[in-house]
Amino acid sequence: MSLLPPLPLESFPPEASEFPRKLGEFLKSAPLYKPLRFESVWGDPDQFGGLAVPLPAEIDLYCTTCNQIQRFKTGHKIAASGQGVVYFCKNCDKSPMVFFLWVEKAAEMAEVMKVGQYPRLSDSRLSP
Repeated sequence: MSLLPPLPLESFPPEASEFPRKLGEFLKSAPLYKPLRFESVWGDPDQFGGLAVPLPAEIDLYCTTCNQIQRFKTGHKIAASGQGVVYFCKNCDKSPMVFFLWVEKAAEMAEVMKVGQYPRLSDSRLSP
């Protein structure tokens, strides 16, 4: 699995500042293939190797080791389309949560979809 090197959030337009929080909510609760549409928030395709979105540094998820909701962290600030993003529980540093994202540009908008997740949403105890 390929992960991007950390890059500064300043690489994104100013309207991107609220996007990581919205993406965090989307990652922890949205089913696979449901798109999250947003205004153009991506990096230079030459710089990132494709469309990219800013990631939340931390999100609240269910930890299968701690058996409760915990803060999960990632060391990456962006995710490019088709790449995996791994978050680890800050409490035990053992339980990974992996998301695979797809990012597409459509006219003046863009969208991101969760195309894979481990463990499954139903296993994360956060499904609606």
